[in-house]
Order: sequence, then structure tokens, then C-alpha cells
Amino acid sequence: MKWAVVLALVWLAGCGSGTDRTSPWQIVQDRLTAEPPPATPSANALRAALTPAALAQIDGPVLLVQVPLRGTVAVMTRVASNQGVDTYMSGDSISISLREGVLVATRGMGFDLMIADIRAAASAIATGSGHATRIHRYLNGEGHSRAVRYECRYHLEGGTVTELCEGSGQTFSNTYSENVSMQWVSPRNGSLIIEWLKR
Repeated sequence: MKWAVVLALVWLAGCGSGTDRTSPWQIVQDRLTAEPPPATPSANALRAALTPAALAQIDGPVLLVQVPLRGTVAVMTRVASNQGVDTYMSGDSISISLREGVLVATRGMGFDLMIADIRAAASAIATGSGHATRIHRYLNGEGHSRAVRYECRYHLEGGTVTELCEGSGQTFSNTYSENVSMQWVSPRNGSLIIEWLKR
């Protein structure tokens, strides 16, 4: 993955739409430092670069997405919306898809979450209580889809919903708060930390 390359971190479909808005890359470049950017910009550096004034120059929602297990971070912008699913992409074509803020797919990471059936989980996340079943689909070594079933329970405390899931010998925990969530992808990728910089 090349998420650490700053030039590839911030990208927005339709930058050349004829408006006078500054490109997201130029915004970050102007604000990081006058020196060449570090090989691996931190989440704090990217967050500081995208000030409210800078975000106002970018059309649409903006996410800061971290993969702690891999030590990578990217800024993502929305590139598509289809039947309630919003897809966000980084400059090097890594993408995540969310339904009402809940992760349903990833692409370009390797060991991707191909699709997640979160219909029951979404209701439980919204209320912060109860039990639900998730179905995640992954590709096996032969390129065939396999389904993994998780049984999950939910708890709301202090404005944060915790989702505890178990299935096929795996357990994971997701958390959802107003502007930040931590959501499981796969054993090889671990969880994503998804932060809304702009909605």
C-alpha cells in the first residue's frame, strides 16, 4: 500500500470542474511545511493541514482513515453514492464504502472486506442495544467468495456504541461515536479508525 505518499493522500473527483477552488493536494502541501513532506505523514499532521478554512475549499465530505495494524493513514473524499452506500477513495485508489457510517466494503487494501450484510446490525447500532447477526464476505486463496457469520451484541455508554462480535473463531470490537468510529475489516488489516473531518 502506498498510503504514506502525500501526493496520493488527498484526491477529489471533479477537481477540474471549472471552479476556482484550490485542489486538496495544494491545500495540504501549503500547510504541512515548506520542507519536503515526511515519508509517512502522521494523522495529526494531516488533520492540522486540513483546517476548517481548508476544508471549506473541498466539495463534499472528507474522511481521515487510519489503519493502525499497518501504520498507514489517508485522507479520503466521496467519489460515489449508490442506493444508500457512499464510497470514499484516497489518491492511490484505496476505497471504503459506508452505509449510514457503517463499513460495508473495502477495495485495494489486500485481504479486503468484499461486502458486509449489516442490515440487522445497523438497527442495533442506531439504538445501542440488543443482538444482531453480521455476514461478511471475503475472497479465499482461489478467488472464491466465502461467508463468515458473526453474532454481535451492543452497548451504549457516554455517547459511544460498542459492538462486540464473534464468529468462526474470531472476535472483534467496533465502536461508533459522533465523529469517529473504529471498524473491523479483516484479520490481516485489523480495524480502521474513521474520522469525519467534514460531513
